[in-house]
Amino acid sequence: MTKSPGHTLNLKVWLCFWFLVPASIAAAENKPSNAQQIYQQNCASCHDAPSIPRIPKLSSLRRMSAESVLQSLEHGTMKPQSEKLSPAQKRAVAEYVSGKNFHASASSHAAGKCSSTEANEAVSELGWNGWGANLTNTRFQPQESSQLSAADVSKLNYAGRSHSPSRA
Repeated sequence: MTKSPGHTLNLKVWLCFWFLVPASIAAAENKPSNAQQIYQQNCASCHDAPSIPRIPKLSSLRRMSAESVLQSLEHGTMKPQSEKLSPAQKRAVAEYVSGKNFHASASSHAAGKCSSTEANEAVSELGWNGWGANLTNTRFQPQESSQLSAADVSKLNYAGRSHSPSRA
């Protein structure tokens, strides 16, 4: 009995599928993730055993959110070290280093910022919240907000000054 070429080909494909697919799955399970490889190649030399006290260990980075790590990679102190990484690689490393996934609703630009209602509530009726006179944090205080007239300025006491000099 002779076998048809089509039958032999089908048998070879079937055998390859059943022997190669489990082998490739096992290899993938033993292979470190892409993010772990990127970390090992680009970050581990400093973060696994820091030689400078201000470099955080990987265990410290695990306490951060993925958004915070990504912020540092894209705009913060780690920007020069991560310039050669693609945006997808930066996100993968941020998730690997933090051990957390990104929040679906949070964007990297909004991470750690107050909502506009929180920021507006923080500014008092006079426009002064202790940091600046407005949401851009300028230090200028208009006369209406300061509630001081030019005549009141000479009556002010400054820290370290016990009294105003008397004027004759």
